[in-house]
Amino acid sequence: MKTKMKTTLIIFNFILLLVLTSFSAFKEESYKKGDYFYLKLAPVDPRSLIQGDYMILNYEIVDELWARLNNTKNNMKVGYIVAKIDENKVAHFIDVVDKPFNDKNLIFIKF
Repeated sequence: MKTKMKTTLIIFNFILLLVLTSFSAFKEESYKKGDYFYLKLAPVDPRSLIQGDYMILNYEIVDELWARLNNTKNNMKVGYIVAKIDENKVAHFIDVVDKPFNDKNLIFIKF
């Protein structure tokens, strides 16, 4: 009885491990096939690197978002950054909207 239970438990764990591993591999493949784009980094203080401080990366598109939200006095907490991707797959800020709309030339990044 105990050996049958051990065998069943081992088989169940093996099947569970196989399912989890295959799900992870499938998810990784979907990332490889998906469309991707790059975001430009905002300038940083080079002294931080020399001093050995950790550097927090900031993106230009986020700086443009904050500038747009501050200029319009908009209290938007959730929205979408509208960006256009150039031939080098770099995203460029266009506008900020509440809801995405259908335009295949633009991408929408939720914030």
